[in-house]
Order: sequence, then C-alpha cells, then structure tokens
Amino acid sequence: MKDKLCADSKAITGVVRLNVPSIIAQDVIAEHISEFQMKYPSIKLDIVVSDSFSDVLNEDVDIIFRVSRALEDSTAVTQQVSFVPRVLCASKDYLSRTPKIETSHDVKGHKALVFDSPQSSSEWFLRCREGQEWIAPNVVLRANNSFVLKRAAISGAGIAFLPKVIVESELRTGQLIHLDQIEDADPFKLFLLRAPRKHLPKRVQIAWRFFAQACKDKT
Repeated sequence: MKDKLCADSKAITGVVRLNVPSIIAQDVIAEHISEFQMKYPSIKLDIVVSDSFSDVLNEDVDIIFRVSRALEDSTAVTQQVSFVPRVLCASKDYLSRTPKIETSHDVKGHKALVFDSPQSSSEWFLRCREGQEWIAPNVVLRANNSFVLKRAAISGAGIAFLPKVIVESELRTGQLIHLDQIEDADPFKLFLLRAPRKHLPKRVQIAWRFFAQACKDKT
C-alpha cells in the first residue's frame, strides 16, 4: 500500500482539513508545508489553528492534532506520534535579579507565567535530583496562549513552563535561559485523531503519514 501511495502521489487530488493547536501549527506544521507541496502538488491543505478541543466526529475536519496527557475519546482512530516536553525558562535579566533556582521547591518563590485552559492545571509537575512534586507557583500572569507567555518571559516578567518546541530558538540565542536542573516530570503527548471510516481517502492517508513523521522528527 505504501509503494502504491507513493507511485500515485502526484495524481491524488483533493483537500485535507487539519485542526492543529498553535504550538504545533507554527513551529512544526508550517515549516513542512513547502515539502508537502513538492511531494503532493495536487493535494491542498485547509488548516484551522485552534487550542480548543475539537470533536473528531462532529467537526468538519479530516485530521485533528491534539496535545494532551491522555485521550478519553475511544471512538476515534488515534496515533501517538511524539512527546511534547516543557522546559522551565526565564530571561537572563530576570534570573540576575532574583534568588537562584536550584530545586523545584525554589520555584515557589518566583513570579510564574502560567498557561491557562480548561484542560490544563495551574500547578507544575517538576522533577529534580531531590525527586518530583507538584508545585503551586506564584502566578502573576495567566494566558491561554503559549506565545504570549514566551514574550512575557523574554521581557523579564517571570519564569515560564513552556513547550520546548516553541522556545528552542530563544534558548539558542540566549533570550531565554533553560533551567535544565529541573525537568518536566510528566510530558504531554501529541496525538493524531480522525473519525473511523471504512474507506479512508488516499489524500488523508498521505497527510496523516507525512505529518505524523514531521511531528515525530521535530518534537
């Protein structure tokens, strides 16, 4: 089947509709669009970026990308493609004027920039040499968008616990410092979901396989 799909790839046409969370859309999916177009020039993509949980059975969508610790929807066809670990980070300026952070317990005394959504916890599950524990940080900013939290962290507003995939560039340039003595004790997972269908269109099979590999390579 794989060889057949590859042989027919240029002849397969149609639209594949994707529903993707912002952290995956901007830092994983977007950079692979050109490659997808070159391989499958007759398949068009319709991407909706959304951080809310869409219903795979009721939404007008072919493939849903979902970042979660676990899935409760047992009716969907699912595939876990990667982990999405978060990193504790802050700007050099912020760290220079605040107490040192050496253990997860030290985090409690710092200003925290926290992701807020119905599916997320305001506590952080952290691991260091001393063990792992849930931390209730001193929240000074809540936002339902990780990129807002990233910008706030770069400006020196506090420490943030952000998906590594969206801060890799800032960690390389030094805009953010990775507090790597403390780790994510329970990383989120990235799943692909679709409605169960007896005859899945080849264009959806192609997109599923392509983006599953792209996400696996990137996250």
